[in-house]
Amino acid sequence: MKNSAKYLLIFILCSYNVYSQNDINNVFKTMLILDGCIKQEIKKQESDISLLNKNIQIEIDELISKRIEKIFYPYYFEDYQIFSFTVGKNKIISNDTFYLNSSSCKTYILIFNIKNKRYYRVKGFNANDFNHLLADIINSNRIEISEREIVQDLDDLKLDGLDFQCLYKALKDSPKKRMEYPCMAICTAPSVIK
Repeated sequence: MKNSAKYLLIFILCSYNVYSQNDINNVFKTMLILDGCIKQEIKKQESDISLLNKNIQIEIDELISKRIEKIFYPYYFEDYQIFSFTVGKNKIISNDTFYLNSSSCKTYILIFNIKNKRYYRVKGFNANDFNHLLADIINSNRIEISEREIVQDLDDLKLDGLDFQCLYKALKDSPKKRMEYPCMAICTAPSVIK
């Protein structure tokens, strides 16, 4: 009887992780569709986003997936996971005809808070939620910590393709100058040839 209860608990925990991964995949896919990275070949006058979302499956990568690497997360970042999608690297499966719109960069990065189910677009998307991520970390932290400390801790993770110092500098600069920072590049923006 005890073994049955143990297996049931393991099954429930595994089911929760599968659901969470599906949830993350769907959020990421929806963000890519809404941002215009994934577009459907228009056969009718209107393209149906929900139909496109349902008919496409994407593969995303967790940037820190090994448990041993997560030990080095800052204590206040334990409920967060970081995922990326790179055009040309990650798979997209669909029965419909679609195309990818990515010209100035190829990688999109999303940070997902498992506890409160919030997500933060931090690279490649049309909007950047880094300021909301910082605010949520500060507001949910029981010990007072500054934005600079958080940025330094996150930057110390040395995540490929993610420069937290650059994001912080862009956030603190005037809105007119933010797009000059390389970390703020929008992947669907037209490339500028100089």
